[in-house]
Formats: sequence, structure tokens, C-alpha cells
Amino acid sequence: STWVRVCQWVGANGPKDAVYITPPGNNGFTSLSNRSTIADFKNNPDGGRKMAEWFDRLKDLSGGRLPEGRGFDNRDLLNEAYDGLSAEQLQAISGRYNAEFAIVSSRKKFPFETVYSNQRYQVIRISSEVR
Repeated sequence: STWVRVCQWVGANGPKDAVYITPPGNNGFTSLSNRSTIADFKNNPDGGRKMAEWFDRLKDLSGGRLPEGRGFDNRDLLNEAYDGLSAEQLQAISGRYNAEFAIVSSRKKFPFETVYSNQRYQVIRISSEVR
């Protein structure tokens, strides 16, 4: 799939110490790429100690508001909200979590360098300055 291919590309070509901003409803980024992401829906903390932080991260990735679906229905809703993030919001998330790259829809145009793309996704390098 296009998701697996973008994850494998990151694993083969992306810096090992980089943090990636990824669609929160997609699974498997960390295992497919062997890289870090801010959060995803499936990998939640065991127990309650880090649950609030996980929710905060998902909220950031969905533009400030968590979807109100039930269970796995939230995966698509989280990705829809993520697809609505602006360049400025991605920069803010990048700064907050020290993330250098983001995986976003290849249909969207951002004022950042694209380092990889396929039919559905692109990997962009987030910079502090918008081109």
C-alpha cells in the first residue's frame, strides 16, 4: 500500500534520530520505519499514567479538538482533522515536539521541501520559515 511504501522509504532514507508528524489514524509507522512519531491512535499508553499526554498529542494532531466518534471510528475522523492542518499548525507541532518531518497527503501543497512522494502521501521537511 502507499502507506507501507512511505513508511519503508522513511526507514531506508530518513534520519534515524528524527521525529515524524504522521496521520494519527494510521497504524504501524514506528514498526515499519523504525522511526519515532508524535502519536497514533493504536499505540496508546498502558495504564493511566501517560493517557493525558497521549490525548494531548492526538488533539494537537487533529487541530486542537478530538473527534467524538466511537472506538475505531475515530481513526478516519482523526485523519480528516489532520488533513486540515495548515503550514503554520504543522510548524507549531514541529516546534512543540521537535519534529523535523511530516507525512501528509500528496494532494496538499505546503511551502516546505518535499523529500519523497507517492500517489497518496508525501514526506515534507518542516522548516521554521515558510517559503
